[in-house]
Amino acid sequence: MDNSKPKIAMITMCIGAEYQKKWESAARSKEIYCKMHGYDFLFIKETMDPGRKAHWTKLKAMKKHLPNYDWIFYSDADAHIMNYDKKLEDFIKVFSRNKDTFLIITRDNVCLNSGNFFMKNCKKTFEFIDASYKNFPPVPQYPIGRFLCNFNDQFGMYVESKKPAFKKGVLFVPQRIFNAYPCPCCGDKYQAGDFLIHFVNHKRPFHNWAGDTKMNLPDIYKIPEIQVVRNPDGV
Repeated sequence: MDNSKPKIAMITMCIGAEYQKKWESAARSKEIYCKMHGYDFLFIKETMDPGRKAHWTKLKAMKKHLPNYDWIFYSDADAHIMNYDKKLEDFIKVFSRNKDTFLIITRDNVCLNSGNFFMKNCKKTFEFIDASYKNFPPVPQYPIGRFLCNFNDQFGMYVESKKPAFKKGVLFVPQRIFNAYPCPCCGDKYQAGDFLIHFVNHKRPFHNWAGDTKMNLPDIYKIPEIQVVRNPDGV
């Protein structure tokens, strides 16, 4: 056994029969990937807080399981592993050289995205999780740059990541490292060789495997299910 290798797990969360069927292939890709590299695969299928939307369960799950590992990689249900040769410990080795780093995450075209990220087993992480969880209910139509945002868990993580108590321990890495999107309207588009593809805002018709759309940008922001809408006043 290689004792220098950190103990790592991957968590994915898919709650409800409809979503479990829709993202069955994504979950399977992670199960196969974890088996290949010797990681524990933790598949959360039930909410851990019925009083909140399912998104918040990821923070509860991290708090529950992180004491058993050195690092956990959380990955949303709608993210497919694409490059099985990339190893989680290599990401950790490269991006955790600063001992203060407890959260490795990416930004998209709006802000921090909580769909795929690493958390370290340390006191600061648990303080961050607790603080993020207290940001409930999220502020609706929260202004970030030129956008008005309706978030769930991401709201709490975004707010806390900017606070002095946590800011220096949050490392933002290039999005395509482990959170590429299918379409460039929201963030960095997946390219061959990237670790995974994350179908964020999957109800959009152009967030598909081809990442194509015939819609122009003004029409895109009229889609009712869209998570982020334009902020016309630039608040």
